[in-house]
Amino acid sequence: MIKQFIKESLHNKPIIAITTDLYPMYRNIMDDLNIKQQLCIIHLRRTIYTKLKRKRRTKLSEEELDKIYTNAKQFTEIFHETNYYLAKQKYEEYINKYDEIPEVLQQFMEKHVINFIDRYYYTLKTVL
Repeated sequence: MIKQFIKESLHNKPIIAITTDLYPMYRNIMDDLNIKQQLCIIHLRRTIYTKLKRKRRTKLSEEELDKIYTNAKQFTEIFHETNYYLAKQKYEEYINKYDEIPEVLQQFMEKHVINFIDRYYYTLKTVL
């Protein structure tokens, strides 16, 4: 149903990309329709911080929580970059310290980021 709606809505219209939230369903639809997908940075941040709020309810020390939040802030700042090459460089620098990234963020990145990083930066690539 969503796939058909998108297909009909875009018929004979020029399109660079469609921005979506992080639901995998949209990734599959965009791939099926051969449409570039830009993943929404706002949804990325919101999802990270929602996950971290749940983590606050666990029995972690304030020091551990501070480390997680500091690391999450460093991670989300990558997506403030407006230059594709600088954004990729910051991401690579961050990911090269993977063992230092708190487990909760590693899990998030494995699910939502690592294999899809170019979908977060697609529109930056198009303005080169």
